[in-house]
Amino acid sequence: MGSDIKQASFTPEYHESSQFDQFDHNERHPGPSRALEAGRMGLSIIALASAVAILATSAHNLKIYNDTHVSNDFLLPLWPFEFNLGPSIALVACGSIMIVAATVSLLAGKIPSFRYNTSLHTLLTLLSAFSGLVSAIVATSFFYGINASDVTATIQSWSCHWSEVAMTSEPNFHRICKEAEAGLYLTIIMIPLFALIGAVGIMAVVHDKKVSLMAARKGSPALS
Repeated sequence: MGSDIKQASFTPEYHESSQFDQFDHNERHPGPSRALEAGRMGLSIIALASAVAILATSAHNLKIYNDTHVSNDFLLPLWPFEFNLGPSIALVACGSIMIVAATVSLLAGKIPSFRYNTSLHTLLTLLSAFSGLVSAIVATSFFYGINASDVTATIQSWSCHWSEVAMTSEPNFHRICKEAEAGLYLTIIMIPLFALIGAVGIMAVVHDKKVSLMAARKGSPALS
């Protein structure tokens, strides 16, 4: 019974110590500046919404193509035989990567164990921004590289070429053209967007290091 009483009386002290350690940890490893972090989170939300739109439009166009294209045996195909799906596939793949990158960027600022761990927060912020930026550049370069060809048709080039033709059923080339253009333009916008997310993240980290350094100097016995 004596051991039970001793253990029960020790428990509150343990909780108080844990709370103090957590508070001390947060003070020594402060989160990013509120204004900078709020800006980075807002940009990450925009990036996530844009990446979802890129993936949705590109995947939808690929589905329509797969549902409506026919083999070479047909005399009047809706799509040409010499066709390159590379740009649309690149947008789907890179759009998926950008969704993951934007999600990681958001989690880095929302989960306390990430937010108050300066090293981990910096790593996740820069890694997500870099991966999203590279994905956007690759998708844009691939898209323009293929569409520059006058020989091979793509979903965008073919649908926009016939966009003025009224279609009562799929494929609706006018809508496909608009969706393809929207996916491309959003991908282009993602390049400066992810670059800005990374820049704001770096600014927040630099600001926190300055604050931590000033706090350490004020609390140093040698300087008091």
